[in-house]
Amino acid sequence: MFKRQSINPQIVYRLIDFIVLGVAFYFSCMLLLVDPGSDLIVRILVYSTVLLISVHLCKSIAVRYKHFVGEITWQILGNATGILVGTIVILLLENLFPVGGEYMAATVFSGFMAFFILGTLLPLIHKKTSPL
Repeated sequence: MFKRQSINPQIVYRLIDFIVLGVAFYFSCMLLLVDPGSDLIVRILVYSTVLLISVHLCKSIAVRYKHFVGEITWQILGNATGILVGTIVILLLENLFPVGGEYMAATVFSGFMAFFILGTLLPLIHKKTSPL
């Protein structure tokens, strides 16, 4: 009767990464007592999008070295370089558009938080299950 449609797991993984990055930025704003103005949602979306794109690009560049290092090391290197590049891009954007210094601190802190979340929790979710 109904055909079961399978969802591409890469899309689900990207959505999980996007949500994790957004939540990390939101929590860093709340922990650092950043004034949640009306544009906080837009900032979260921009931050998550830029970091997701940079992590994806850095992982696709680092795939050349996947044979020299293990799978987990490749993911850690891709996440670290992607978050670093994305954070630098966000900080440059914040310098171009005048915002308070509290967003800069929240951006750096959320980068650290996102690195540890993406590096520790998400490899467990993204890990391929192998049949016994």
